[in-house]
Amino acid sequence: MTIRDFEDFIDRVILGRGYDYYEDGQIKEMYQEQDGTYIFEVEGTEDYQVGVRINDNKSITYSYCNCPYDYGSVCKHEVAAYYKLREYLESENQEQKIRKKQNIEEVLNTLTKQQLIALLLPAIKKDKVLEEKVILQYGEVDTTQELNEQYIEEHLEIDTFREIFLQNLMEKQDYEKAIQVALEGETLNKEHTWGLDKWKKQRYEAYKAMRDIKNQEALGKEFLLRGHFEYYEDLKELHKEDYNNFYSNLKEELRAKTGTGEYSVFRKLIEKENDIEELMNSVKKEPNMLPKYIKLLMNTYGDEVLLLYRNNIENRAAKACARNMYRDVCYMIADYRRYESEQNVKELIEKLKTEYKRRPAFIDELSKIE
Repeated sequence: MTIRDFEDFIDRVILGRGYDYYEDGQIKEMYQEQDGTYIFEVEGTEDYQVGVRINDNKSITYSYCNCPYDYGSVCKHEVAAYYKLREYLESENQEQKIRKKQNIEEVLNTLTKQQLIALLLPAIKKDKVLEEKVILQYGEVDTTQELNEQYIEEHLEIDTFREIFLQNLMEKQDYEKAIQVALEGETLNKEHTWGLDKWKKQRYEAYKAMRDIKNQEALGKEFLLRGHFEYYEDLKELHKEDYNNFYSNLKEELRAKTGTGEYSVFRKLIEKENDIEELMNSVKKEPNMLPKYIKLLMNTYGDEVLLLYRNNIENRAAKACARNMYRDVCYMIADYRRYESEQNVKELIEKLKTEYKRRPAFIDELSKIE
């Protein structure tokens, strides 16, 4: 698959969604890493990062996106990036090379103290909230500290002050009040998921600190089911006495949901617990996952796994129509060879050479792995 012809190899629905993202200007940044990988910042439900690497022949040799999409090899954010990259590469006016994006911390670290003061002081002076925050966090503690805390509490409608106030409450172990302040923040941000979650996470930490197991579990499970797998270990610890039932019920709940986030959590869950039976069920539905899980599955499902792998290779071969796709099939055969007998591998290669004898590029690639 090349940057010129990728439309021929991607699901029509995903292709259309990705094109819409590209046309609507959802790609906010594009820059190139030192290894030649192009990085894209794509605005979606959240902001996602896409990486695409191409070779001298413009073939896409590597592509990834950090979104939770798990239903295919390419997501809509990657498609949008492909369109943007093709536009850039085919442009006749490439006056400026794309440079590696600098991290803001790297830039600030190059400045002297005087330069930082000159840069930041005007902005701080214009923002009284920011000025108060800087003084509170980095100024010397004195007799005005109590007054400052009172000032913060009187201005909790400002998110920055609410965060500082919550931090102070947690340090004082005043968890009940921390929960109350977090709930008030949730009410103020009920229309905005990100703002809402920010206060819910604070409330979760308060429940955890005060050992309010019932509320901690309810909120932790809510986060987990929405794709935040980092809460799993806490929930597992809460259910160490009845873990088998908890795990079984959690799987069923995730299985019953169809959203991308829940599916991603389900996959992470069965991976984490080395749930061989569920992993096998997953590869039956999505044979492209076999290379990732074959080591885990071979001891229990050896012959069945190898048959699935062979069928997947043959299906991919039937759809291949370009040299880079033929190479992908050969890479799969090379991996398959690690687990199957050499005789069976040779029989498969001969079968493919016979079936596709009119595809000289495929025959050439197959000859390289005989």
